[in-house]
Amino acid sequence: MMQGVCLAVVAAACFVVLAFPCTAQSQGLPSGGYLYSETLGEVLPNNSFFSAADIGGSQDSTLDCRVGQGELDNDIGQWLFPDGTEVPTGTVSTTYYALSNPNRIELFRKSSEASVQGVFTCNIPDHSGQVYTLLVGVYSSAVYEASAGPVVAGAIGFQLLTDLTTYPPVFSLNCSSSESPATYVAWSRDGRLLEDASNASRSQYLRDPLSSTYDNMLTVTGREGGVYVCWANNTRGSGRANISVEVPSPPEEIGVEVIGIGVVRVTWNAPPSSSLRGFVVSLRSTTGGSSMNTSVLPDPTARGHMWEGLVGRAHYEFSVLAYAHLPGEWSAVTNLTLPDAPPAPANLRATPHSSVSIQVSWDPSPSPLFQLQSYMVHYSPSSSSESCAEAGSVPTPVTSTLLRGLEEHTLYNISVQEVYTGGYLGTLSAPVQAMTFSDVPSAPPQSLTATPVGVSGVLVAWGPPACAQRNGPLSYTLQYQSSTSSVSGNVTGITSTDYTISDLEAFNSYTVRVAACTTNGTGPFTDAQGFSIVDVPGPVESLEAVGHVLSAELSWQPPLFDSGWLEAYEVQCIGQSKSLFARLPEYITSYWLVQLDLLTPYLLRVRAVTAVGGGGWREVSTSTREIGEVQNVTAVGVDLHTVEVLWVWLPLVDVSHYEVTYSPSADNGGG
Repeated sequence: MMQGVCLAVVAAACFVVLAFPCTAQSQGLPSGGYLYSETLGEVLPNNSFFSAADIGGSQDSTLDCRVGQGELDNDIGQWLFPDGTEVPTGTVSTTYYALSNPNRIELFRKSSEASVQGVFTCNIPDHSGQVYTLLVGVYSSAVYEASAGPVVAGAIGFQLLTDLTTYPPVFSLNCSSSESPATYVAWSRDGRLLEDASNASRSQYLRDPLSSTYDNMLTVTGREGGVYVCWANNTRGSGRANISVEVPSPPEEIGVEVIGIGVVRVTWNAPPSSSLRGFVVSLRSTTGGSSMNTSVLPDPTARGHMWEGLVGRAHYEFSVLAYAHLPGEWSAVTNLTLPDAPPAPANLRATPHSSVSIQVSWDPSPSPLFQLQSYMVHYSPSSSSESCAEAGSVPTPVTSTLLRGLEEHTLYNISVQEVYTGGYLGTLSAPVQAMTFSDVPSAPPQSLTATPVGVSGVLVAWGPPACAQRNGPLSYTLQYQSSTSSVSGNVTGITSTDYTISDLEAFNSYTVRVAACTTNGTGPFTDAQGFSIVDVPGPVESLEAVGHVLSAELSWQPPLFDSGWLEAYEVQCIGQSKSLFARLPEYITSYWLVQLDLLTPYLLRVRAVTAVGGGGWREVSTSTREIGEVQNVTAVGVDLHTVEVLWVWLPLVDVSHYEVTYSPSADNGGG
């Protein structure tokens, strides 16, 4: 039973894999085998064709014939060129080469040298010596057509692979036939039998002996359109399948229009055709040599194509062909010498409008060959490394715009260019510069501090506002105010970021604040920063001392000038054989000196202390006293055996104990 062949479209430089909608065996590979694309990194499905983009058409690409592990061991096979010669094995110096590895065979195609086109074969023998064949059609750019018709023994399928970039074109037809019973296959075109000739060749491959199927290939060179018929006859009957290969006539009324700088639109009218598949547009430069570029448009409804990046004053030739199953003849050539690009808009002017805007105007450039649509204004700070911002489109015939939202007191680079229909940009003008006006600062200075200097001054320091908030060259205004008196100050025109305030009143609290200024006025002030001026205190007042037997009592009053800034009192006791020192908290104004010597004079000194230092000493002298006699001694009998003794001694300080002696009177005869 003959089998049909499923077909697919390929429209780029490619390997075209002739795969069949059956099992892995009927793909021409032994059981467990598969076709693998190294570039895709995946197994290729049945009934598929693969373009250059699929398998790396813009790069070197590889196809593997692989089989399951252990299926064929290392006995892989060999790739053959379309003419039947072997592809060299293990070399990378040729356009195509085969590389055998365990359980696979690779066909490697170098994209830069892919000049060999046609049907490659991969012959893979199994252990019994049976050779399985995989067909790979290799064409630089291909389309296909398929047709199938009923015959006695099954279906005959056609494949048509057409090269669109080689002239004359090359295409192939394929139909399948049975091996047994023996089948005779013949080809005809428009009723005339085709034999091997200079522009046509036939070949036959055993696809899969298990299904007894042959692939019959007809390869034709040239624009040989017509009705092709594949005839199949054997003892079981006969049948045929046909395909109409159409070659369209050239497109007409080729038009060329310059629509922008280096941009040309080519238009045409399509020829009548029921099988039109698309167009090929060519561009040839005849200036400084001859070079040709082509673009394939696989769209039968296309009626135009855009060429960009062309050079002014260069001469170009444009032509178009239509293709159906085969490419037709080229249309008549249309010539064009591309004009120079028009100059940029002239007399560009930029004038500051406010602290955040600049007025820009210009004169249009003469552009008779282009349809002017609008202008694009570009601007950026001159100190910025960032790309220019765009002001947006300014529609014609307007030739001015106001740039808004700019940074204050900032120098800008500004340029303008024309925009033509289709969004194509003209020549960018040389930049001009303009600076926005300054404004009052929009933020206060930063990091305000106040540090006392000596006993009557303070150093005030700060940082400037952030750059974007300065809005011009800066000076500063400083204000200070006493919280306990009428002392205040307002200092202007400060050009540094610190200032020393002097001759302030001691023992006083102040606040200070600072604002940044431009020639436009004063910006916001900082929050007030508090500080205090402290000096050494005056002497203590009302110092008194009272001496006792072994101690002295000392008292005083705070100095008249301390304003609540005292930190401590210091006390000194200076005697003949010992001296004492004590530092007391500022809220204590009396002190008892103990463990002094008996009947000894002492010099006592007291002073107040602030953070700045100690004030003057205030002195007083005193002496310890001798032990005095007790007074008013009385004795009262309590009972037959007890007497209560009472006495008085003043002052009652420094007494550790009393000694009492007693003895019987002479009347009782006892002591």
